[in-house]
Amino acid sequence: GGGGGDVPYVQRLKSNRILRLLERTLLIGGSIDAEALCVQSGVWVWRLHVDVSLLDDGGNSMDACVLAAVAALRHYRLPEVDIGGGDGNDDGDDNANNIGYQETTI
Repeated sequence: GGGGGDVPYVQRLKSNRILRLLERTLLIGGSIDAEALCVQSGVWVWRLHVDVSLLDDGGNSMDACVLAAVAALRHYRLPEVDIGGGDGNDDGDDNANNIGYQETTI
């Protein structure tokens, strides 16, 4: 053939590079406040999944993926959760439904 067998391999490489960039930017880079995902400290936390679909690669695909993920998470609001069986104390956290977000330079 025409060398078409390399396409899935190249796509996997690019996908892994984008995944690592998203991890570095969102988790390690501090774009998201992980403590904002705690429902009950040490017991319950929210787990988020970010799926990015790249339809065409005309250049700057990594930047586009990171910007899309940051924009989606910036506008996402966690649902309110009431955990029964507690002592009834409220921490008074006014931002319980917001994912902590910090400006990130790309």
